[in-house]
Amino acid sequence: MAVNENKVMTLKDTANLIAKVHKAAANPVAIAPHYDGAKGEYDNLAEWWSLNRDGKVYGVKIPTADYSNDPTGIKIRDNIGLVCEPSTNTVAGRDDYAKLNAFKVVFCNGTIDSEGVFHCTAIEGDTMFKRDGSNGDVWVMVCAGYYSITREGGYKVILYSDSPQAGFKPLPGVKYPDGTLRPALVFSPYAAWCDSSNVPHAYSGKHRTYQFGSHDNGVAYAKKKGSGYSGMTIAELFYLELMFMLKYATQNSQKLGGCSDYWTQYKVAAGETNAKRVVVSKSTADYFVVGSTLNCGTSNDRGQDASHSVFENRVITKIEQIAGSENWAIYVDGEAFTTTTDDYIMAMPWVAGSCDKILGIDGYPVSGKPTSKQPYRIQGIECFIGTYEVLTDIIVNQVKDSDSAGRCELHKCFDARKYSSSLDASHVKLDVELPARTTATNGNWQYSTDWVESTKCPGFLVNQGVGGTSTTGLCDGVYSDPISSPGLRELLCFGYLGNGSIDGVFCRYSNLGLGGFYWACAGRLSGLGVTMA
Repeated sequence: MAVNENKVMTLKDTANLIAKVHKAAANPVAIAPHYDGAKGEYDNLAEWWSLNRDGKVYGVKIPTADYSNDPTGIKIRDNIGLVCEPSTNTVAGRDDYAKLNAFKVVFCNGTIDSEGVFHCTAIEGDTMFKRDGSNGDVWVMVCAGYYSITREGGYKVILYSDSPQAGFKPLPGVKYPDGTLRPALVFSPYAAWCDSSNVPHAYSGKHRTYQFGSHDNGVAYAKKKGSGYSGMTIAELFYLELMFMLKYATQNSQKLGGCSDYWTQYKVAAGETNAKRVVVSKSTADYFVVGSTLNCGTSNDRGQDASHSVFENRVITKIEQIAGSENWAIYVDGEAFTTTTDDYIMAMPWVAGSCDKILGIDGYPVSGKPTSKQPYRIQGIECFIGTYEVLTDIIVNQVKDSDSAGRCELHKCFDARKYSSSLDASHVKLDVELPARTTATNGNWQYSTDWVESTKCPGFLVNQGVGGTSTTGLCDGVYSDPISSPGLRELLCFGYLGNGSIDGVFCRYSNLGLGGFYWACAGRLSGLGVTMA
C-alpha cells in the first residue's frame, strides 16, 4: 500500500510534540492568552505564540519570467494538498489553513507605544473586544514567521514557517530597531478613518479618509496618534503578497477579485422627495451590489463636489423592484433626501468592515455578484476596497536620464520615527528600481513580467519588466513617468474602482507627489513602522 506522507507522523513531528508538551508543563499559563487586570493587557503573548509553533514549512514554486509567463504556481513541502476556498457572507469555503499556527489569525484591540511595542487589550471572544472603536483600534495578530525566497530551475521558490529555519529571515517588521524580535505581528484590517483632529483610527463601519492616503499625510497624521504608529509599510504589503501566493499558488490577483471594475455612473430614473431610496431601471439595479457605497449628485465626476450634492458615502441596504412598476429601488442608509432625473448615482469605495460578516478568514461579501466589484479579505485583512493605498516608508525618486530614458529609484526608511518628506540620511537607496521607461512607455500603464526581492529591504518585491498581460507574468500593472515628470513621488498599491485587471496585490502607481491624494486614495495604520531590516 502506498504511504500518504501528509498523514504520517515523522520523527521530527514526534520530537516537536514532545518538546511542546514539556514546554507547556513548564509554563502552563502560556497554554492560553493571559489577561493581567492590573496592567489592562494580555501579558504572555510571546510564550503563547512560541508554545504553538510546530516548525512546518509551507512552500510554493512560481515560474520566473525567463522560464515561463504562466503565473500559476505549485505548492510544495507542507503546503501540498492544502486548500483555501474564498468564503462569503452566506457560504463558508473550505480553508485548511485556518487552524494552522503559521496562518492563525487573532482579531484583537490594542495600542502601539512610542517604542513600537504592541499592547493587546482585548482578544475576539472575550467580553472586551469591540470592532466599532469603543475599545480602540482593531488589529489582526499573527505569528512572527520566517521566510525564504530563492530561484531554482526556472522557479521562484517561496518558503514560510512559524519557526526559525536554516536560510530563513524573519518577516519584515519582526525586528525592533535594536534587533530583538516581536512576539507577534499585528496588521490593521481596515483602511483608516481620521477624526476631526486628523488622528487616524482602524474601526469597522467608518469610511476611509482619503487625505490619509498621501505619503506626507500618512506620516504627519500617524504622528498625531503617537510616535510608534505609521501609515502602511512594506511589512503589511509583503505579508499580503506572501499569503496570497502561498494559499492560492498564483501571482494573478484577478483569481480572487477586488473592487477594480465598479466604475459606471447611472442616471436616476424617477425623482422622489423625502426618500431613502433611489429609483432606477432594472439594468441599473442589476449593476450594483448590496453592502457597497454610493454617491448621488448632479455630476458624474467623482472628483467634483456636485457628485455628492444629494448624498455621499451611503451604504446600499436593499435592492428590490417597485410594486406595480418596471423600475427598481436602491435603498441606502442615513437620512432622507430628494432626487431628480438630473442626478447620477455611482459606486464609491467600500466602508471599513464590509468583510466582517464573511464566514471565513478569506473571501468577499456577496455570493452571486462579480468579485471585481467587491473588496477581498485575506488573513482577516480587508483590502481592495476600491482605492489605492500609500506606502509611507518608501519614496520614489523619478530620474530623467535623457529625453528618451528615465528610471525610478526606490528609497526606504526603516524607522517610522524618522519618516520625512525628503531623502535624508534616514533613507536607504535600494538595490532595485521599478522598470525603466522610454518615450514609448513613459506615462503609460505597463503589465509587469516578474518581481525581484530587494536585498537591502528584505520582503520588498519590486516589479520587473514590461510586456506581461492580465493573465501572464505578474498580471498587474505599474505606472511611472520619470521622463516627463522627474522628482520625488509616493508609491501607491492595490488600485481603484476603474482600473480593471491592472489592479492587484502587485500593482504599483508612481505618479503623485509626496503630498498628493484624491478621492481614490486611502491609508492604513501600521504598528510595524518602528523596525529594522
